[in-house]
Amino acid sequence: MILNQIRKIAFYTLDFLQGLPVKKSINEIEKINLLSFDDKRLKKYQNEKINNILKIAKKTNNYYKQYYDKKFAEMPILNKNILKQKGNQIISEGYEKNKLYKMSTSGSTGTPFVCYQNKEKKKRVQAEIISYSKELGYDVGNKLIYLRALSTRCKKSELKQFIQNQNLIDCADLSENGIKTILKKLSNLTKKESAMLLAYGSTYNAIKDYAEKNHVKIRISGAVSGSDMLFDNTRNKIKEMFHCKCISRYSNEENGVIGQDLDNGMNNMFLINEADYFIEILDMDKDIPVPYGKIGRIVITDFFNYAMPFIRYDTGDVGAIEIFEINGVQKRFITQFGGRKTDNIYKPNGERIASNSISTLMWEFNNIKQFQFIQTGQKEYRLLLNIEKPFKDENRIYLKIKALLGEEAKIEVEYIKEIPVLASGKRRYIVNEWKK
Repeated sequence: MILNQIRKIAFYTLDFLQGLPVKKSINEIEKINLLSFDDKRLKKYQNEKINNILKIAKKTNNYYKQYYDKKFAEMPILNKNILKQKGNQIISEGYEKNKLYKMSTSGSTGTPFVCYQNKEKKKRVQAEIISYSKELGYDVGNKLIYLRALSTRCKKSELKQFIQNQNLIDCADLSENGIKTILKKLSNLTKKESAMLLAYGSTYNAIKDYAEKNHVKIRISGAVSGSDMLFDNTRNKIKEMFHCKCISRYSNEENGVIGQDLDNGMNNMFLINEADYFIEILDMDKDIPVPYGKIGRIVITDFFNYAMPFIRYDTGDVGAIEIFEINGVQKRFITQFGGRKTDNIYKPNGERIASNSISTLMWEFNNIKQFQFIQTGQKEYRLLLNIEKPFKDENRIYLKIKALLGEEAKIEVEYIKEIPVLASGKRRYIVNEWKK
């Protein structure tokens, strides 16, 4: 469309007038991400970025000044609680809050969390999104449609949506009528122009459930899932229904695009954005690194947020790092992504298992619309099921979970009409109510 070309020209003209921060960042991201994980050029690049953010933080940030003599590996682990407690100490000198970009998480795992980004970081995130969206054929100026639970915090004016060629569709209601309304709006928005769709994994799950009972055919250019698990059967249905690629992205509000899978069968294995972040996997209980392939806490160092440095930031997520060859290049991937650390499940003997082991097991059963698995005690568990009738698999599911957890596990199965949706628009599939 001519209007999209005008938007693209306007975007890059403004970028040119500002010194090409986005264009240069896109080029750098794509150049760095072509390098092997053990390439000397990548190691040099990341060391320079780490040293730079450390230098800035120790010089200008009241929280980090106390660690002026610490090397990177000796720096404390940062988390949301520390960021909330320290308040203005975390904002670097030379920056004013009202002139920074305010970012807020949904608060789906606790109270909402607010952080701030300087202009350079904001531009870098724009570059990340543009670069990683190319995998789906996206270009600046093309239409983007976001399915998310809307609040006053994340709403945009009609004029701003038009200028940016974006549309926000409220997905708080994931009932059949709610999904019907969402798909009708989506169909109307894509009649004249293809669009890239971004939504939570749980929203795609609800769309998949509806599509399996109703004829749905809408053409979009690509589908991106984020925030929660995108299951294989959901991914396949979305690709069939929308005639497009469907990928899963690991990102968060406070940092940006941390990784993305490749639509090549390596589902939910996230190719790490090595150009913008240094990723560590630390032991669950101690601040020491774990070997490749072992699950631990995902800890991020953000190279570009100078206003509010994220150095060795514990995201609260868990996963492992493994190495795979892509197009002849050895790359690091985040694998065994298990969601939030707070929702890990423990066997009766105290052994921890990743939450995605339960999710993977459950989604073998196509006649389950929704589920939620809750650990309520050391040996006690509840499985909530929203099912399609008739349902004959309860005993088979029970035995599979029993085999996973051990003979001492006491599992209660309960049938419900709907798994509740959080304020963010997401559903929690795995919940730990027992504090070990």
